[in-house]
Amino acid sequence: MKLFICFALMAVWSALIAVVMHFIGFQNHLHDVLWSLGAAVALLIGLVGNVWIFFLVMKEKPWQWHVN
Repeated sequence: MKLFICFALMAVWSALIAVVMHFIGFQNHLHDVLWSLGAAVALLIGLVGNVWIFFLVMKEKPWQWHVN
């Protein structure tokens, strides 16, 4: 259940980043180097945010091994 919540939060965060990038207008400046660097930074912030959300929600669960 925690994994589902985690993926849902990550999807919301990713959608928020995409909407903000759309409203700022990144798609209108494809050939401008500074806008491209800004888009790269925004995507990196989105990626790091997703990783942070994953570890915040899952805590130590991803590191537990199931031994039979």
